[in-house]
Amino acid sequence: MTLENVVWPEANGVYKAVQFLVDGQPYIRSLKFGEGSHIGIVKAFANEICAKTKMDDSELMRFVNQDNHKIVGMGKFELKLEENLAEFFGVSADYVMRINKKHLKLIQSLYPNIRISYNATRLQ
Repeated sequence: MTLENVVWPEANGVYKAVQFLVDGQPYIRSLKFGEGSHIGIVKAFANEICAKTKMDDSELMRFVNQDNHKIVGMGKFELKLEENLAEFFGVSADYVMRINKKHLKLIQSLYPNIRISYNATRLQ
């Protein structure tokens, strides 16, 4: 089974996003904004890759094996399919983590037909 680096949504909209590195490979998973949490995305991806997780002292989900499974960024993105654009922005207040620009560059190299941008000033 091949694991997709990004499972792009099929509809325009704003999505919560979590950026992962698994054995050095970049991944992004998302949920429609208002339909879940960053913690839920982490849990779903952990199940997808059969990785163990634990809750830390702050009640946030983390990977047990943080050497090979890393959460490297969180925030949101707006997908505009007609423009082939995914604009990433924002932070996760729970995890106190923002979108990771280096990770986005890795993802961009895998999806050259999608314009991936980062807007540091956009909050919503």
